[in-house]
Amino acid sequence: AKPPPMATDHPGCRNYIRQALQMKHTPKASADIMISSLSESSLRQYNSGLQKWWKFCRDKHLDPFKIDSNTVLEFLTDQYEAGVSYGSLNSFRSAIALIYGSDLGNEPQVKRLFKGFSKLRPAKPKYEYTWDPKIALEFH
Repeated sequence: AKPPPMATDHPGCRNYIRQALQMKHTPKASADIMISSLSESSLRQYNSGLQKWWKFCRDKHLDPFKIDSNTVLEFLTDQYEAGVSYGSLNSFRSAIALIYGSDLGNEPQVKRLFKGFSKLRPAKPKYEYTWDPKIALEFH
């Protein structure tokens, strides 16, 4: 007998997505093509979030393939409270959406949660300081 998903190690991003598609009865060839639509950099980025999601589900004795939006809200909130950046939370949401199989980002509660994230912890400026172009322009 195959152990429940929570008892196994994270299968890796590509395999996790493939298994989720198979559970939705997606034809193998179609699943392979769908996975190939993701760049290697996206797969690497998503892998981090999916590993955290897998561990979260395992720790809570949840099936990481059977996702409901409230569980995703709880996961994202836990990650936010652990200090994860807005950009990483957004990446986690996108990664889970591949498994979830719907437009998770457009669910009203998820959208509202992300608005709260950005309001409570606004993004830091990309640069600590910037040059004043007026100085350079006045020099000539």
